[in-house]
Amino acid sequence: MLQTTIVEKIIVVGGGVAGINAAIAARKENENIKITVIDQEEYPQYSRCGLPYLISEEIGDWKKFVKYDTKILRDIFKLDPNLSTSVKKIDLPKRRILVVDSIGNERILEYAKLILATGAIPIKPAVKGINLTNIFEMRTLNDALKVKEIAKKGKKIIIAGGGLVSVETAEALTKKGVKVIMVFLEDEILSMVFDGDIGQMVRKKLEEHGVEIISSSKIEQFYGMKRIEAVKADGQILPCDYLILATGVKPNTQLVKDAGIPIGKYGGIIVNDQMETRIEDIYAAGDCVEIRNFITGENVPIQLATTAYREGEIAGENAAGGNRRMPKIINNVCAKVFDLELASVGLTIQDTRRNGIEVYQSFVENIDKVEYFPEGKKTWTSLLFNKKNSNLIGAQFAGERAATWGNFAALAIIEGLNAEELANFNTSYSPSVENFWTGITTAARKLIKMKEEQKKI
Repeated sequence: MLQTTIVEKIIVVGGGVAGINAAIAARKENENIKITVIDQEEYPQYSRCGLPYLISEEIGDWKKFVKYDTKILRDIFKLDPNLSTSVKKIDLPKRRILVVDSIGNERILEYAKLILATGAIPIKPAVKGINLTNIFEMRTLNDALKVKEIAKKGKKIIIAGGGLVSVETAEALTKKGVKVIMVFLEDEILSMVFDGDIGQMVRKKLEEHGVEIISSSKIEQFYGMKRIEAVKADGQILPCDYLILATGVKPNTQLVKDAGIPIGKYGGIIVNDQMETRIEDIYAAGDCVEIRNFITGENVPIQLATTAYREGEIAGENAAGGNRRMPKIINNVCAKVFDLELASVGLTIQDTRRNGIEVYQSFVENIDKVEYFPEGKKTWTSLLFNKKNSNLIGAQFAGERAATWGNFAALAIIEGLNAEELANFNTSYSPSVENFWTGITTAARKLIKMKEEQKKI
């Protein structure tokens, strides 16, 4: 049943990190404007990054993941949240959208400004058997709650994919006593985020805890009568009780394409640094957009919660009358696999090859405290410098305080620091706290020495 047209001022499509923060930023910019949020999920903004800890039960109560419930959104921020509601169509000429709720009621909502924060959706392999039961994803809170329940049964689970979601899910399941097999096409684990040296460390760490890893293997078919019973990968038959698909995500932009809003090279919505699309009065933010990478200058999806938060704030503020611009953005990722802390910032070697950038690489193993101190732990640092100017354009860390050094490297990249400046960086030192030479200074000094020796040849 189609209800009467309702006139809105700002409509936000999507209730994740980007969408909710866009709505809140718009409210802060304008106290009187009417703001409606449409989200197809039943929970507003929650921590996707924390979902593996729900499976392992390190976090017991799923409600802790939900930052803003509908009462807070209504009473504190004066928003109109519409959950379990989907947008079926965007009508650009008439500046309106068609929405449908969970019981099939349709409404037409008119907007003055529209903010698209539709996020990303899982990539599913086009293989026979994809519709068998006992195949799960790891994208939403409900997905994690389902996987948490099957983890209690202690069966054999295959995870299709070798990215961060796959790794973190494998760790969570292993902690619950589940036998896990990871199968993925890439040569090494986490190859989209880390280069081979650190990828191998992650593989070793997982294998030490009983995870079986099958790399360079293409999934060809899923077998079973009604439920999945086995996976065929490069001719090998792998029996399983359950399968988790974690083969990556892509911008959720079919609705946007259908409306005629321009899409970029990688399937994301094209936006400028004010988060405006190429259609007047329509903004976009989060995993559904392509934004300028500071290092390469290319517009790419940078699907990180911190980036989505900033994009949402700027889209919301500007839609409500503000005039903010996005800061310089690069990839900045951290994770922890069992007791191994990791960070990756800027470009990987794979990224530099794709962009035709020639680089110097310096990889060092270090100790986080002086050699004679009894509690020192190994750390690993990998730095990538542009051959044209020796500027830092990529950094990876493993070991103690990896994320902290990753954040420092992100600032160094954005500020254009080169190898010599990093080699001479004035770091702190105390035997019980920090080594005389940090991983970054050691790696930078190693590169300078290597270049000097090359000149002598």
